[in-house]
Amino acid sequence: RGLGVGGTTNLGCVDLFELGELCIHRRLFICHHIHLSSSSGIGRFMPVLIMAAQALTSSGTAHLGLAGRGCWTCKDRRVRCDRKLPTCHNCARTQQQCQGYGVRLSWPKGNNPKRAVVCVPVATRHNTRSHRNLHFVHISCLDMALYGYLSDLPQSVEISRTRVQPKDLVRPVSTVWQASPHGAEESELFRYFNDIASASLGIFGPGLASIPDWLMATALSHNSPPYQAAQYGLLAVSSLHRYGLQRQAAQYKIAAIRALSESTTKTDLTFSEASLLVATCMLLCSFEIHIISETTGSWLIYLCGAGKIVKTMNLESYSERGEPVTADLLAWVHYHGILAEFSIFHWRHGVIESLYGKEFGLDKPLVLPCDKLRRVRQLHFSTAHPSHAILCLLAEACYSLYEYQELVLTSDEYYSKLSDLRRRTETMHVSSLPKDGSSTDESLDLTETTSLLQLAILIFMHRITEGPLQRDPDGLAAWQDRAFTIIRCIDTCRHLFPLFIVGIEAQTDERKADFLNLIKRTEERTNVRNLGTFQETIVGIWNQEDLSADESWGISYTHKISGVISSSKFLPSLA
Repeated sequence: RGLGVGGTTNLGCVDLFELGELCIHRRLFICHHIHLSSSSGIGRFMPVLIMAAQALTSSGTAHLGLAGRGCWTCKDRRVRCDRKLPTCHNCARTQQQCQGYGVRLSWPKGNNPKRAVVCVPVATRHNTRSHRNLHFVHISCLDMALYGYLSDLPQSVEISRTRVQPKDLVRPVSTVWQASPHGAEESELFRYFNDIASASLGIFGPGLASIPDWLMATALSHNSPPYQAAQYGLLAVSSLHRYGLQRQAAQYKIAAIRALSESTTKTDLTFSEASLLVATCMLLCSFEIHIISETTGSWLIYLCGAGKIVKTMNLESYSERGEPVTADLLAWVHYHGILAEFSIFHWRHGVIESLYGKEFGLDKPLVLPCDKLRRVRQLHFSTAHPSHAILCLLAEACYSLYEYQELVLTSDEYYSKLSDLRRRTETMHVSSLPKDGSSTDESLDLTETTSLLQLAILIFMHRITEGPLQRDPDGLAAWQDRAFTIIRCIDTCRHLFPLFIVGIEAQTDERKADFLNLIKRTEERTNVRNLGTFQETIVGIWNQEDLSADESWGISYTHKISGVISSSKFLPSLA
């Protein structure tokens, strides 16, 4: 019953049981009830006494059948707990479920100002997509900068023709110059053009078969300047197609330009000579388009020259008289002219006439081959062939967009015109074979390309419409399915405009792979042109789609096309 500490220091007798009761019931510090001697050595034994008192407190509490603290139920009810073990008697008497005396986690209530973290409701979160649905996007710094630029543009359909895209959003270009071939004979180049290189001229329609034969037969029949211009133009395209950009191809091109310049001084040009000059301009245009990713966009200069000769010599009247090849020749010029207007409309580097006049030192303003304020009905070439008829519909769709955005057409007129164009495009049959009933690879390829262009026009009209036509999503899905079925089935496609419109619609990895495989096959099997720049353009649009996938708003269709086309330093051709 007593505790002696040390030999010299003596504590009075302390009732240990009483000491425990004092600690439990009165909550007094143990030192208040310990009679300390006057000896100064007792201070160093205080920790020992305190630990002993704590042990006694625990044993004394258990001995009395009391918990060290009140139960959680009484604490929540703000009442005094009797601390009985194993459960509180107050809870039993009031029929409450006793939550016990153990440790529990305590969470602040929602209205507690001391609450540190408040969870954001799921409905208000910006992005609720699962991490499983996220995917990596293969993009460049230029794609990110272009996305930021396009996101800041107004999302209305109107586009200011004076808006200029910043120069830092232009993709760099490279120059590819090949070594000269070792003495290729001109006769061999003519044969190569007739057999292979003629497919690279960008001719849409039956003229792909008739124009090369007519060119070879007519150009080699005489030796005057108009005929020499056509001869050198053929040699330039053939040399470029076979050997790439090298000295020989450049020399033939320069010779063709000189002969063309000499021929334009004549005032008594015949119909055949004028037709050859138009063909020479288109050959030079095709030459520049073939290497557009490495040179300037001077193809537009030669295209404008061809359009000027057609107008000056009134070649459209010869087409009405039934002159052979003239309809196909005019369709060649107008096809490139319509798509040139499309590129010019979306290329945001300033007014095209002044830009080209400054770059090439033109004395007069550049006159485009197809004035978009001119009605398409004035394009005087036969529409009996489906490819020519679909070409007229393409022109009407593009010009309707231009007139609407330049406030020439009201909204009602615009939607009414597009509805009529959609009806005419859907009801047009393009599965026609040659009149003799024969079916060749060329005719089948033309039929598939014309069908793809028909679907591209329908998709294009749907996308550029912000009104009634966009209420038919099932129609758009059906056109997309048919278009990608054609892309999977055909071996090659030499015409880029339908590929451009349909390629933008590739939303899945499978369709993107089908599209890229077609581009690869076309480049390997036809050598039509360098399609690297064209592929970069399509991939750039896919990147913009991926960057805006999580946004509640999307970039305008026309803004998106304009931004990516304007990322090319030189005016691209989609012919």
